[in-house]
Amino acid sequence: MVKNISVLSMLGDQTSQQTAIAEREQCYRAILETTTDMLGMLVYRPDGTLIDCNQAFLDIIGYDEDDLEQLNLADIIPHKYGKCVTGNLTALKQQVRHGPYEEEYIDKHGKVVPVRLNEVWIQHSGGRDYIFASVLDLSKYSEQ
Repeated sequence: MVKNISVLSMLGDQTSQQTAIAEREQCYRAILETTTDMLGMLVYRPDGTLIDCNQAFLDIIGYDEDDLEQLNLADIIPHKYGKCVTGNLTALKQQVRHGPYEEEYIDKHGKVVPVRLNEVWIQHSGGRDYIFASVLDLSKYSEQ
C-alpha cells in the first residue's frame, strides 16, 4: 500500500512539473508575441544558431519566419564586428547580462541597420545554453 502512494506521489510531482513547464512556455510565447513593433526579441545559441524571434525582429532583418532555420547570427552581423561578438559572448557568459550596446545588422537586401542590444545568457541543466536578446532598431529614430 505504501508503494502505491509513493508512485502516485511521484506521478503527481511529474504532472506538476509538466504543468509548470507548460506555463513557462506560455509566458515565454506571450512575451515574444506581445512586444511592441519597435522591439525585436531573439533567442539564439552561443554558436549563433537562431532559435526563435518575434515579428519585430524579422522586420528589422527583412527575413521571413521560413528563412530563420537557414540563418545564423553570423549571416546578419557585419564581419567588422566578428571579434567584438566573440568578446561580447565571453563577457555575457561571465556576467549573465550584457548591454545595452550598439551594433549593426545586415538585412536581407544588404542594408546596414543600426541596433541597440541587451542580452541575457540562459543556462539549462541539460547543457544547452541560450541567449535572449532584445533588439531596438535605431534607424527608426534617425528617420524622424
